[in-house]
Amino acid sequence: AGKYDCFSWYSIGAEQNTDALLSLNSFLDAEGPAFAQDFPPELLDQYRQAGDLFGLPTSSQPQIMAYNADLLAKHGLEPPSNEWTFDDFIQLAAAAASTEGEKSYGFMTSEWDSLLLAGRGAQLYDISPENARIDTPEMLSALTWLGELKQTGMLLVQGQDNWEEINDAITSGRVAFWTTQAGQPDYYFNPFEEPPYQIGAAPMPAIQDAGYGINWAMTRGNFIAHSNQNPQACWTWIKFLSEQPNAYPGVPARLSVADSPAWKAQVGERNAEVYRFALANATPASEMPNPDRTVWPLYTWRSQAVSAVLKGEDPEDALAASQDKAETYLACIQPVETAGMSDEDVQKEVVRCARQADPSGQWQ
Repeated sequence: AGKYDCFSWYSIGAEQNTDALLSLNSFLDAEGPAFAQDFPPELLDQYRQAGDLFGLPTSSQPQIMAYNADLLAKHGLEPPSNEWTFDDFIQLAAAAASTEGEKSYGFMTSEWDSLLLAGRGAQLYDISPENARIDTPEMLSALTWLGELKQTGMLLVQGQDNWEEINDAITSGRVAFWTTQAGQPDYYFNPFEEPPYQIGAAPMPAIQDAGYGINWAMTRGNFIAHSNQNPQACWTWIKFLSEQPNAYPGVPARLSVADSPAWKAQVGERNAEVYRFALANATPASEMPNPDRTVWPLYTWRSQAVSAVLKGEDPEDALAASQDKAETYLACIQPVETAGMSDEDVQKEVVRCARQADPSGQWQ
């Protein structure tokens, strides 16, 4: 807001400082009720604070599953439906993987990917200072199964140093499924080149009691800086953008645009159906839990356990190592009175205790 009169950014949180933003209430009122009614009320609410609308929503990008339709067809598999389940996903991914001839993978994952863990009953946001168990029975079961999937050759694991391998596997058509966001199923391809195979899109597979972290949507909106000397010009511009079917990836915020033949033609009839279905079942990113600042090292150590198992280590040993770090860290951080401390000071304490528990970690 200090550099631009109007700009695009994500939805605002309840505690976000909005002093640098201009309230859009007067502009919205001047457009008449039909204009506001062209936006889902719950979407507008993501840009409101204390009754003031600070951003005009532009689009939403729910998480989706992209798939290689040609690879599925090669194995005699039907594409997934909108109502597919986690078990359906695993069966398709396993059937599309092959270790004979030209190797193919069922699913690309990483140590931070929560889909496979959630599908086996391990919750993403179940760690807190009061409940810091990383080595739960659910996690042990999930990691044991994850290790078995890796051994069968079903998983392609994205790490910090194998981008070329990942890129080659996907662009050459040897990966059946990967997660992405609506409007970007061909995320891994050069935007100026057509993918060499047909890419399809599906909603994230349904997981009963998955909690947060699987079906979520990132939304963007346009804002006007409070210091703007000509806010009407910005409003005219962002209103114009809200009418365009191809200005932003994902599902357009305006209902009339999302239902327009122009947008459906832009993304394809099938993708438009998938994107809207995925969005209807997604949790807005602004409503996702925001874990206490003091527990983020615990998530890091849990991911380290996942990474270790994906590299072939024993699940019990991997979880035990992460749990030891967690307990050492908690013994250090729990006596610290963080109430009333600045975010910067809390961060310093977190880093101090994380280094004590895990001296070889990258803490800053």
